[in-house]
Amino acid sequence: MPGSVDAIAARALANAGLSILDLGPAGLVVDLGTRQADIGLGLLRRILALAPADSRDAQVAAWTDGVLASLAGAAPLGDVRQRLVPRLLAQADPRLFTTALAPGLHLALAEDLPLRQRFLTPFDLPRLGLSMADATAVAMANLQAATPPPVLSEGVWSWELGDGLDAARLLLAGSWLDDVAGALVVAPTRDHCWGVGVHGADDIEGGVRLGLSARSWLVSSPAPPYPLSSSLWWVPAGEGDIAAVSVTLSDGAVQVGVPDDLAQRLT
Repeated sequence: MPGSVDAIAARALANAGLSILDLGPAGLVVDLGTRQADIGLGLLRRILALAPADSRDAQVAAWTDGVLASLAGAAPLGDVRQRLVPRLLAQADPRLFTTALAPGLHLALAEDLPLRQRFLTPFDLPRLGLSMADATAVAMANLQAATPPPVLSEGVWSWELGDGLDAARLLLAGSWLDDVAGALVVAPTRDHCWGVGVHGADDIEGGVRLGLSARSWLVSSPAPPYPLSSSLWWVPAGEGDIAAVSVTLSDGAVQVGVPDDLAQRLT
């Protein structure tokens, strides 16, 4: 199935009888006669990134059927727990179910639908019959299953699937690589996650360079969609809390504040 995900989606929906009005980074806009609808491509990007080549036609057909059903107002099929995913937010939202991970980083849960991701509210949990801990565990398992290995380039690995969950993959970063104490990670927007594995103290310098590069990228780029954080995060392997790594520039010198957990793991 040649072509970009955007072109594949546009072709599939056009073949299903929809009129495509626009195609952009955020997805497709289709004409429904009396209204227009935005169709995100995050779910399809994730499906095609993970699906075997010989099943992609069937996967695209199933995605198309789901989009058409959603546009018609049909309720999504299957167990809602299969669609739960984690999302990261810069600030807590009192309308949503959120958990503080660190200052400036909060965990939310969402239902991953063909047209959008619907954030869960505290009222959704009783309906699902799940506790907060169980719902989070289900969402994390779904994210793990939907995540391919990161791409490695010049010592920095990245997830950029464009499925709306790349920043959330920060939560997996500390334990993704073998034989590391954890990872130093940046997630400047919802759709970017870059990191370096930490084997020893020498890797902190690489993490600091990554943090400064991400900060510079945020400043120099046109306002990116869905910004998240300019912080460098320490994500430990196994048990432990995510923590911000303080990186400041003063008179041309870089000052680094290493979290206690990271310092202890390196001694």
